[in-house]
Amino acid sequence: LIRSSRHSVTLFRDEDDPARSQLAIFWLARPVLPAGTGTTDVDIEALLGSVLSGEVETPTPVPALEHLRSLLQVPWAPETSSLEVEDAFYIAVISPNKARVMVREWISVSLEQLRERLRTYLEAIRLPFVQRLPSIREMVTALDKGDPNLPRVLLRTAYLGHPPPPELKVAASNRLRVLVVNNLDEDQRRGEKERQQEALLAALKLTLFYGKEETKVVNHLERSAAYLCGRLLAVLEAGQLRSHWRRYRQEVAIDTADDFQDAEQPSPQRERPLKQTLVRRFYGTASTAPATAFAHLLRLAATAHLPDAGGELNRLVEEVMTRLKEVGGFPKALNADQQAEFHLGFFTQRAELKRSQTQAKEQAPQDRREEEA
Repeated sequence: LIRSSRHSVTLFRDEDDPARSQLAIFWLARPVLPAGTGTTDVDIEALLGSVLSGEVETPTPVPALEHLRSLLQVPWAPETSSLEVEDAFYIAVISPNKARVMVREWISVSLEQLRERLRTYLEAIRLPFVQRLPSIREMVTALDKGDPNLPRVLLRTAYLGHPPPPELKVAASNRLRVLVVNNLDEDQRRGEKERQQEALLAALKLTLFYGKEETKVVNHLERSAAYLCGRLLAVLEAGQLRSHWRRYRQEVAIDTADDFQDAEQPSPQRERPLKQTLVRRFYGTASTAPATAFAHLLRLAATAHLPDAGGELNRLVEEVMTRLKEVGGFPKALNADQQAEFHLGFFTQRAELKRSQTQAKEQAPQDRREEEA
C-alpha cells in the first residue's frame, strides 16, 4: 500500500524532521460499485481517496472530487439493509520513527455512513465560482508549513463527520491576505497562486458553513456586512483597473474591444500595467477594519476611478452601499468569522465581474455582425 500511488498520499512532509511527515494509506475491504454502473466505469476506491489528494493514478480516467460529488447522488449497491461489516473504507496515517512506523490515525467507516459524510463535506468546500474541488493535501499545502496535525483533523471532518477545526479559519485567512498582497510577476506562478487561493477559500467556507444548507448560507451572506464589504472592495478594484486602461488607451491611441484587463495580466499592447492596485495597498486593513479603510477608498474612487469606470460599476457600487446601510454600515472591526466572510465576498464578486466581462467580449463580435447586417 505504501509503495502504491493508487493507495497512498503524502499529506505533510518535513525534510528537517521526518518524524513530523505523514503518509496516508487507504483501501476498501472489498470492491463495491454503485448501482447502474459497469465494472470499468467507476473506481470507488480511487474516488474515495481523491478527497485526500485530488487525483489518484489508475488505469481508468483520472478521478477527481467533482466525479465523487456526482457519484454520491447515485444509489449504492448492495442495498443499505444488506451492507455487511466488510463493506468499509479504511485510512491509516503513518509517520517514520527511526526503524519503525508509527500509526498516527486510524479510520474505519462503512460506505453508507461515508456517503452522507462526504456529501456534507464536499458541499461545504464547494465554491459557486470554481468548478474543481480542492483536496485535503491542497488545503494543507496552501497554508504553507502549517500545523502538521491539521491533515488528520480534516480527515476526521471528511470521513467521520467531525466539526472542522476553528484554528483553520484563522490560518487560512492570514495566509490568504499574504497571497492577495504579494505581487507575483512570473506568469507560470499565477495559476499556482489562484489554486492556492481557491483552496484557502474552500477551507474558510468549510469552517463557516459545514453541515448548513446552501440556501441558509446564501441568506446569511446576503445580510453579512463583512461579506458586502468584500464585494464592495472587488467592485472598487474593477473600477480602478477599468479607469486605468481606458486612460492608457486614450494616451497611446489604442483601439481595442477589450473593456479592461486584470492588472496582473499585461498584454504586449499594454506595456504599462498597474503595479500597485488599491487591493494590494488596502486589502489587509479592509479585511480587518473596514470602516477605516473604506472611508479613504470611497473618496479616492469617487474622484479618480468611478467617473471613468462606466455606469455598470457605478450602479453596482450604489447597490452594495444600499445593502450595507440596511445591515448597519461599515463595521469598525471584524472577528475571525467576519474576516472569512469578507474574503468570500471579495473573491465571489471578483469572479462575477470577470465572468460578465468575458460574456461581454464574446457577445461583442456577434453584436457587430448584426449591426453590419
